[in-house]
Amino acid sequence: MAESILFRRFDPVSLNTTPLGFALLTSVLVWLAGPSETALRFLPWVFGMASVPLTYIVCFQITRSWFAALFAAALLATNIVLLTYARMLKPYTADVCFAALLILLANRALVSSNIRDLWAYATTLAIGSLLSFGALFVGVGASMLLFADALIEHDGRRFPRLVLVHLAVLVVALPYALLFLWPQSGPGYLHGFWSAGFPTGKQPIEIVSWAAKQTWQLAQYLFTPIVGVLLGAITGVGVMVTLRREPRSVALLAAPYVLAICAALAGVYPFEGEAGRILLFLLPSCAILAGAGMAWLVEHASSVRLAPLAYLPIVVALAPALRLGQPYLDIPGMATEETRDLIRGDLLPSLRSGDLIYVYYGAGYAFQYYAPAFNSSHVVDFGDYALVDNAGVQAVYGAVHSDAPDNYREELQAAIRTLHPSRLWMLFSHVMRVPEGTEENLLVSAAATCGVRETIAVQQGATLYRLDNVKCPTS
Repeated sequence: MAESILFRRFDPVSLNTTPLGFALLTSVLVWLAGPSETALRFLPWVFGMASVPLTYIVCFQITRSWFAALFAAALLATNIVLLTYARMLKPYTADVCFAALLILLANRALVSSNIRDLWAYATTLAIGSLLSFGALFVGVGASMLLFADALIEHDGRRFPRLVLVHLAVLVVALPYALLFLWPQSGPGYLHGFWSAGFPTGKQPIEIVSWAAKQTWQLAQYLFTPIVGVLLGAITGVGVMVTLRREPRSVALLAAPYVLAICAALAGVYPFEGEAGRILLFLLPSCAILAGAGMAWLVEHASSVRLAPLAYLPIVVALAPALRLGQPYLDIPGMATEETRDLIRGDLLPSLRSGDLIYVYYGAGYAFQYYAPAFNSSHVVDFGDYALVDNAGVQAVYGAVHSDAPDNYREELQAAIRTLHPSRLWMLFSHVMRVPEGTEENLLVSAAATCGVRETIAVQQGATLYRLDNVKCPTS
């Protein structure tokens, strides 16, 4: 994504699953502040931090309980997934922020007759649709509820106003949807990378089983298995409590989840629990309902003098916060990849003429960013083979051979025989698995026949090797 922003490639193919508005806004920050990591990571951090007070406000607005609001905000403030993506160049924190903001404004528009509240909601929906895919699920659900409420209440003035403001949203959202969202949600990438997010069975029992499995995996992804079970029960209590007090709020909070399931059934957007980052827009709704349930439990436990026992689930739910002091955090199913120190601190200062750097394709974009002296005349895209020379040091960007793993060995050894390096450096990150193990193991094994290997440095999710006295056998 950084390469697309730095080289201003904003077509749907280059953006992949990044919203256009998010890429453009980050590009503006880079233009103003320069191509620094601060500029690139600033927007995710702002959205991530803003989502915490927004969740507090909307939870208090729905529950009228400061305790529920504090608990909901604390769940977000200590959520490792949210904190991880708040420091990465990823659009997922925008999903959380706009989800909380749209719920807040839609809930206000439900109880207000002021046209300005409707325009505030519609404007946020139009902007959010450009910056966040998750905003579309929250916005569509909220808009359906607003229209349904106007029809049920027989509000003759409110319904035309809703039509007017949503037509204004369509002026912005429809061209964007046709030109960008439709190509970006095509079957190629989404169905290939997140295939488990689309049900394969057609029978109702198979669909229900698939949805339950993905929901459970999502709970484990966002929290932990133990905390996921606990919060699931507390959220269930929150649904019942809120349903009794304000049923429209339950519909508002549950609509994004229902629409996400329906989108997966329609083959439009994946609902894959193990890849929960694409469903992070559901986090504010979960936190708000959990806050409502927790407040009810504490209130009723206090009435029978069991308040200390009621506070125990709070300790368990917020226990993951104890891990926040760790320098590199793993969110479930994904390592925090970090190649900056390996490239700038270990690799570049140690290079000398005659060296060869083999850059595994998963580390290609990071290497181009942190080692610009080895950039080609064009951006070397993911998995494209390329050879670059700089001051007698040559860099090979490896290709993708996942379908034919033996080609990794042939590619590497052919480069060594052709270029005759004195030393070989190998940089790995975002390593893919193959039936034989990992692609890193295949390449390192192939290199081991050509020289004396030494592991120079290991970071979370990234490794740098060096081979001395390089000479490959001729057969």
